[in-house]
Amino acid sequence: MCLSGLSIAADTALRSIGQTRTNLYVSILEVGLNVALNYILIFGYLGLPAMGLIGAGIGSVIARLIRLFLVLAIIYRYFPSLALRWKNVVEAFESSMVRKFFTITYPIMAGTVIWCAGIFTFNIILGRMGQTELATMAVITPLESIGLSIGLGLSNATAIIIGNSLGANQFEHSTQYSRWAFTSAIAMGALLGGSLLIAQDAILSLYGSLSDEVTQLMVNSFPVIALSIMLRTINITLIVGVLRSGGDSKFCMNMDFVCQWMWAVPITAMGAWCLTSPSLSYCFS
Repeated sequence: MCLSGLSIAADTALRSIGQTRTNLYVSILEVGLNVALNYILIFGYLGLPAMGLIGAGIGSVIARLIRLFLVLAIIYRYFPSLALRWKNVVEAFESSMVRKFFTITYPIMAGTVIWCAGIFTFNIILGRMGQTELATMAVITPLESIGLSIGLGLSNATAIIIGNSLGANQFEHSTQYSRWAFTSAIAMGALLGGSLLIAQDAILSLYGSLSDEVTQLMVNSFPVIALSIMLRTINITLIVGVLRSGGDSKFCMNMDFVCQWMWAVPITAMGAWCLTSPSLSYCFS
C-alpha cells in the first residue's frame, strides 16, 4: 500500500505535465516484471523454492518497488521541477498548506470511500442471492473492469487537459474541452457497450465449464452490463475529468452519497430480494 501510494503520486505528477507515455512504458515494464517474477517465485524456477501465494506477493512488491525507483529516477533526472526537496517537506506541514490541502482533497477522499463502500455493499447483496448469481458476477466483473479502465483513462486525460487550461486562465478553452469530453465519453461508452454485445458469444465460449444456469444468466445480463458500461463511462468522465479538475469536489462527494446510498443500494436490495424471477432480479440489481 505504501509503495502504491508513492507510485500513484509520482505517476500523477508526470501526467499533470503531459508525460503520459512515460507512465505507459513504465506500467508495461512493471506488468512484465510482475508476471515473470510471479511465475518464477510461485512455481520455483531458477533454483528458487516454490513459494505459492507468498511468492506472488513478493513478486508484486518487487515489481512495484522497481517501478517506483524508475519513476523517481526519471523525475529527478529529466523533470527536476517535480522532484521532492527538503524545503517542500517543511512547507507541506505548514498550517496554511495543510488547511488548503485538506480543503480540496477531503471531499475527493470521502467521495471515494463512499463510492467504494457502495460497491462493496453491491457485492454483498449479489453474493447473498445464490451461487449462480455469484458465479455470474465473478465472470462479468473483469469485463466491466476492462471497459471502465478505458473510461477512466479518458477521464484522467480530460482532467489533465482541462486542469492545464484552467491553470493558464484559458477558460473558453476549458469549456470547449469539457464539451469535447462529454461527446467523446458518449461515443466511447457506446463503442464499449456495443463491442461487448457483439463479442458476447466469443466471451461465453472462453468459459466452457459454466453451468447452463450461469450461461443463461450471463446472456440475459449482457445488455444491462453494456448499458451500465456506457453510462458509467460518461459519469466517470464528467465527474473525474470535468468537475474535479475544476475544483468542484464537494458536489461530486454529495452526488456520490445521494446516488449510491439513497438510490442505488436500496434499489439493488429491492431488486435482489423482492423480484421473483432470478434473471430479472439479477439484471435489475
